[in-house]
Amino acid sequence: MKAAGVTQGWSMLSPRELTDVHQRAVAEFGVIADENALAETSQFYKALADPTRLRVVALLAVTDLCLCLLVDALSVPSSTMTHHLQMLERGGVIVSRRDGKFTVYALHPDRRAAIIRSLQSQP
Repeated sequence: MKAAGVTQGWSMLSPRELTDVHQRAVAEFGVIADENALAETSQFYKALADPTRLRVVALLAVTDLCLCLLVDALSVPSSTMTHHLQMLERGGVIVSRRDGKFTVYALHPDRRAAIIRSLQSQP
């Protein structure tokens, strides 16, 4: 099966052609030219690069949950779950808020729709 956008007869690019490719990539994907944005984007994808964290994200796509409910739902030790939640929060995938004695976790509101779409699509 041929991947979309892949052409037959690939050949090595000249230095000038490679420069053109780089310029087009920067123009289309500006994040690669901004070190801070690139680091944030990298952290976001790192946060999602774990099966347990993806399960957490799927649960949070349905409803906001506290640590204890996430631990119960996924049968993961609370220390492990805390680590996963920190990674997700650091990556900007989730946000937390205090509600009485509980910390409640939710998908980041600015990224919620995109995250849900990515979970629904098949690789």
